[in-house]
Amino acid sequence: MKYKNFIQHLLYILLFLQSSFYVFFSQENSKDSLNYITYYQYRNEAMFYFYEQDFKEAKKYYENLLQMNLKVFENDLYFYARTLSELDDTLRAIKILYALYFSKNLAKDTFYFKNISLSTKNNIINEARKKEASKIDNSTQVYLLNKWKYFDSIDQKLRLFLKDSLVKLNLNQNEINALKDSIWKLDRKNLAYMDSLIKIHGFTIEHFPASQRNPMISHFILHSSPEWFSYNRDFLFTQVKLGKLSPKTFAAGIDRLLYTFNGLYEYYGQHVGNMDENIDCNTYFLRCNELGISPYFEKENLYKPKGTLPKTSKFYETYKKYKAMYNCVTID
Repeated sequence: MKYKNFIQHLLYILLFLQSSFYVFFSQENSKDSLNYITYYQYRNEAMFYFYEQDFKEAKKYYENLLQMNLKVFENDLYFYARTLSELDDTLRAIKILYALYFSKNLAKDTFYFKNISLSTKNNIINEARKKEASKIDNSTQVYLLNKWKYFDSIDQKLRLFLKDSLVKLNLNQNEINALKDSIWKLDRKNLAYMDSLIKIHGFTIEHFPASQRNPMISHFILHSSPEWFSYNRDFLFTQVKLGKLSPKTFAAGIDRLLYTFNGLYEYYGQHVGNMDENIDCNTYFLRCNELGISPYFEKENLYKPKGTLPKTSKFYETYKKYKAMYNCVTID
């Protein structure tokens, strides 16, 4: 964790642009490498077939994912249970649902699990609520979670204060610059303290608790200084491979660095989506897939009717039409 001057920061960005494909493609993304980028690639294919209602094919990808020696995230197990239910493998679906505290949302899921009785669903929901109440029992995780909350609250207050001051107060440019400078100094202190926590305790998982993403980590990454993100890029990428940081959050940090601070096109299109309009479908697919981002969808559709697609990427129809050419990962 270190800070450098602005010139070094710009040189680092140029280095990233020159070497990004080498860095990412040189990673061992085989099934045996046991990093979460491969995990996400299997998941992305499974989700494509799930939303296309090809549940047999979706099941194949989920089961390949489950064979990896990695912890499976609860929302993925939940979609796997949905897939099994659609294939009338009801008992296996019920068994999985009983093991998840993500299943507390089962009452909202009115378009799936039609073959599970209401009484069984209620029992699953009750068990899930018990699990949720007792899940966070590790004192170190609780400590880190509280620290993320604390720094996130400071981060949000600083930004809201600056926004309100610019709107409500008649400040001249010198006063605005002084206000921004004071906020920036406090922000740097917060980042330095968080650096020390990460050194001591490691990077707390973004999928914590497992039933939902931790938005505080996204705020921390996306609102950090450009120098901090630049010079911790390799560290943060390692957290993606370890499954502790989502690839979309990491990609959004890269895109913010390129677009907001350097006036360049976004590389992944995960911040505000300002990518080069001339990017082709092959390049977009490779960029997404090298990091484990879905090239098909921007987010999941949890509780929409069957057959309803999530918001699709600009090339979705091309990838669907030529699916034999576009696979995040292949299976035997």
